[in-house]
Parts: sequence; C-alpha cells; structure tokens
Amino acid sequence: MKGFMWVKNKLMARDGHFILIAHLFDKIVNFFIMMIAARYMSLSTFGNFSYVKSLVSVLIPFSGFGSNHALLRFGMDLNDLRYKYHLFLSALVYGVLFTFILILVSKFFLQSFDFFENQEVESIFDIYIFFLLSYYVFDMVRNFYRLQNDNKSYAMRSIKYSFLTLSIGTFTLVFFNYLVFLIIFVCLPIISVIFNSITLFNKFDKKIEFNTVFWRYGLFVGVGAFLNQFFLQADILILGYLNVDSELIAQYKVATLLVYTFLFIPNAILVRDFALISSNARSKDFLLEYASKYIKYTLMILLGFVPIFYFLSESLLVLIFGSQFQNASNIQNILIFGFAGSVLLRIPFGNILNAIGKAKWNVLNAVITIVMTIVLLAELTQKYGMIGTAYGMTFMFCVSGIISLFMFLYYLREL
Repeated sequence: MKGFMWVKNKLMARDGHFILIAHLFDKIVNFFIMMIAARYMSLSTFGNFSYVKSLVSVLIPFSGFGSNHALLRFGMDLNDLRYKYHLFLSALVYGVLFTFILILVSKFFLQSFDFFENQEVESIFDIYIFFLLSYYVFDMVRNFYRLQNDNKSYAMRSIKYSFLTLSIGTFTLVFFNYLVFLIIFVCLPIISVIFNSITLFNKFDKKIEFNTVFWRYGLFVGVGAFLNQFFLQADILILGYLNVDSELIAQYKVATLLVYTFLFIPNAILVRDFALISSNARSKDFLLEYASKYIKYTLMILLGFVPIFYFLSESLLVLIFGSQFQNASNIQNILIFGFAGSVLLRIPFGNILNAIGKAKWNVLNAVITIVMTIVLLAELTQKYGMIGTAYGMTFMFCVSGIISLFMFLYYLREL
C-alpha cells in the first residue's frame, strides 16, 4: 500500500497533473485503436499495419528535426509572449519543410533497402508516413500553450484529439476498409488543429527567422529520441525486415501492446520530477535517496504485478483481442520480464541522466544497445523464430538498464 501511495503522490506532485491525465488518455486511446484494428482488420493486414506503424513511430520523435523539443527548451526561457510566438512560428514553418524532406528521404531509403516486403506494406506506408507531418503540426500547436504555462489548455487539446481519434477511428475501422481508416487517421491531427486552435495563427504579426543554436539543440535531442524509439520498435522492425509472415507479426504486436503500454506509468513519475532532479543534480545524497526509494517501491509493486499478469496472460489476450491471439501469450509472458527490467533500471536511470544534464550519455547508451539489439535479434529470430525475438528484446532491456545504472553510479562517484 505504501508503494502505491508513493506512486500516487508522485503523479500528482508539483502541478502539471493535467499533462499526465492527457498523456494517460492518449496511451489508452492508442491501445484501444490497436485493439479494435486487431479485431476488424484481417490478421495479415493488421500485421502489415503494425510493421508500418513501427517504421513511422521510429521517425516521429525526429519530425521537424527535433524542433518540438527545442521549442520547449528555449521558449520557456523567454518572458515576452510575442517572442515566444515568433519562435513557435519560425520552428513550425521550418519544421514542416524539414518534415517533408524527412518523408522523402525515408521513402527512398526504405525502398532502396527492401523494407517493403509486399505491395500492401508499401501502400500502407505511402499513406501513413504523412502522419509525421500532420502530428508534428498538432504537437507544435499544443506545445505553444505550455510556453504560456497553460497546462490545462494543452491537456484539453490533447484529450479532444484523443477522443476524436477514438470515435472516428473506431467508426472507420468498423464500417469501412483499412485504407479509409488510414486516410482519416492521418488527417485527424490537422483537423483537430483547425477546429481547436486555428485562431492561434492570428495572434501576433508573422515574423520568421532561423536560429542556429535552436536547431542544433533540436537536432541533437531529436537524434536521441529517435534512437530510443528505434530501440523500442526494434523487435517489430527486425521481424518485418526478415520477411516473417505478417500474421505472425500480428501475433507478436498484440503481445507487446499490454506490456509496453504499462511503461507509461514510471515515465510519468519521472517526467513530473524532471525539474526537481535537475535542481538537485549536484546533490549526491538527494540522488541516492531518490533512486533508492524509486527502486524500493517499484520492486514492491512489480513483485505483485508480474506474477498476476503472467498467470492471467492468455485470458487477458483472448478477452481483449479475441481467441485468434491466444497463442501470443507465450511471447507476452517473456516480454513482461523485459518490462520489469526496464521499469527498474532503464527508465529511471535514463531519465535521471537526462535531468542532470548527461543526455549525451543516454545517446551513447542507445547507440551501443541498438547495435547489440539488431545483431542479437536477427540471430535469435532466424534460429528460434518469434520466441527468440522476445528473449532477445527482454535481454536487451535489461542490458540497457544496467548500462544506465553504471553511468549513474559513475556520475555519483565524480561528484
């Protein structure tokens, strides 16, 4: 009980709970959309869609060349709302241009290296890739409200978009084919901006400029976010690239949905504590106490959660996704231990390193683990199939976490 109370207090501390609610709602909606897609798409199409979704998800943090990250970093330091608006508008205009370039380069690269195993995969990609542009515009617009310290408006726009996605996405999946769903899904972020924030573009005069420092920072953070997302999607990407049957990819994707969705909770706690950790970056006692309390209470929760989830795994899959996915329980039961390793080590110490100004160390960790992950997953998948993929991913979650832990301990020793 004490552990659960600690989690609750962390989630509600230092205001900003509106943001947490919006992010939680977004995760729930994404989960439900994939659940409904699994039920109403054919198994083969759902597998192809899952593969393409992973390809595009890797690129989302890098859309706009990281300007959404840079906007929050530099915009918060400005006092004049007019200057904040000019920074936002400049980032948006150049970011849209850079995202178009990213779309074209991605298409050329993926096609050249045979990432499209069949015509359906390529057709889905040709539509879904424009989600990069649509979502980038939406994300930039809602972030402008955070620059005004208006977390409630930010959250309300996020929730409205999530609700729109759930309602219209569900309607198109149930009553139309998957191509109609894809087109509507890609357009929804822009539609949300038009209906909720279009007047924002008449707020001040239109002044656009290119700031080198701003874009250098955005590019660096964007690369880090891209590498992190690549690691999270590595298993689906490897399965797709190795031309594993799309129906098997569908089984694997469903096995990851429940497990990876729960990663939101520890991330939420640490995102909320970012400023607190940053302000105590030179306090060895604080960092040790914070890390030890996190591990203590998280371990208590995991000792209860993991066994229950393990034994109910097959029942949960059948209840939520349907009987055609019951065979995915073996994969889900392997991945839950990767989830535990990530929650205990990778997530907390990676976030702490970011907060104390050691983001470059996380990038180094990401580069090392991505190379290891690609080699290991390719080898294990070819030898043992999807079970090998799951074991490899679980192992690499733990390895990445251990590297983050040693980097944290090294930082403490240097204080």
